Amino acid sequence: MVAEKEMPLAATHVQCVAEKDRVREKPWGDACVDALHSARDDRFRWESTQEKRRMSRAVIVSALSLLLVVASSFAAKAADVEVGKPAPNFKAPAADGSTFELAGLKGEKAVVLVFSRGHWCPFCNRHMRELQKSYPQFKEAGAELVVVFREDNVAGVKKAVAQAKAGFPMLVDQGKKQTMAYSPQGYDVYVVAKDGNVAAVLEGTKPKRPGAAAILAELEKLGSE
Repeated sequence: MVAEKEMPLAATHVQCVAEKDRVREKPWGDACVDALHSARDDRFRWESTQEKRRMSRAVIVSALSLLLVVASSFAAKAADVEVGKPAPNFKAPAADGSTFELAGLKGEKAVVLVFSRGHWCPFCNRHMRELQKSYPQFKEAGAELVVVFREDNVAGVKKAVAQAKAGFPMLVDQGKKQTMAYSPQGYDVYVVAKDGNVAAVLEGTKPKRPGAAAILAELEKLGSE
């Protein structure tokens, strides 16, 4: 027969509830009550851990859902810009204080839209200098060259103008609020024909942007059509 003092400390909840009043005076009574309290604390900690896990999973699922929605939004917007279709119109302030609107040049001349980052970007500055060298050729081809900076403010874009000694318009669209339809990565060039339709899309990367020669080749195609 097992002595009362040898009763297992892990007494069940039912046992302790049923016996706690009667066994309080017995040698193992306190151990039973302590075990009950310990079991209750363990249950609380387990439930707390499970709740934290559920909350963490919910946060992760929400974050992934948000990223999917944002990615889908960008993809849908970018898909709107297709060769042969009208170029989405936009307005944006220029470094000189004026406001540029793409639709304002429809029917007058072709437009070369270049997307860039900021005056602090060495790849951007190099690209701007290259484009400035060829700017007279863009004008001879009947096109206007327009650069949109999307990670800089007006003061920064003014510095970019000075660094490149640019004669073409440089616009500010910080946060892609006006030009979200174009270049999700921010390195592409769009050739918009005189009729307002997209004639070509030249993809670029961070270190390698579409060069002036490739852009002029697309403008020559427009002139021969």
